[in-house]
Amino acid sequence: MKQITQKEFNSFKRNENGILYLPSRDYSLIKNFGKWCSFGEGCSFGEGCSFGEGCSFGKGCSFGEGCSFGEWCSFGKGCSFGKGCKYRDFTFKEVFCLYGIYKFSIIIYSNQDKYILSVGCDDFNSIDEAIKRAKELNCYCEKTEKIVRILLEARKEEK
Repeated sequence: MKQITQKEFNSFKRNENGILYLPSRDYSLIKNFGKWCSFGEGCSFGEGCSFGEGCSFGKGCSFGEGCSFGEWCSFGKGCSFGKGCKYRDFTFKEVFCLYGIYKFSIIIYSNQDKYILSVGCDDFNSIDEAIKRAKELNCYCEKTEKIVRILLEARKEEK
């Protein structure tokens, strides 16, 4: 996969809505991406990368250790994260991604006894809040709720 230099990265232009669409490439030389970037499938990123709010990542992207992500970021199926990656100010040990509930994914950022749930573009500190919002968005799925509850319960039992 072609590795992008800082000069090449700087040459990409944002569209009329301020979104920077980026092709599937190796971005391991770039450290700061700013906000509202949209990456293709299979992109790779080095250690300590920083992404602003609203970035989206295609299927199978991989992130080195210590990467950080702003609010409203979304991740495609099969993304992998190095140790110490952070979502907002929350360092997570594990990321569970559940797909297939209409157009939304559910992402659980887990660290010890704390977690954040992301449904669509919204983040929640409890499963009940997330379910309420999913119902408001007309994307609620009872099977997905059961899976999320099982995953969260398993995290409690590991302690």
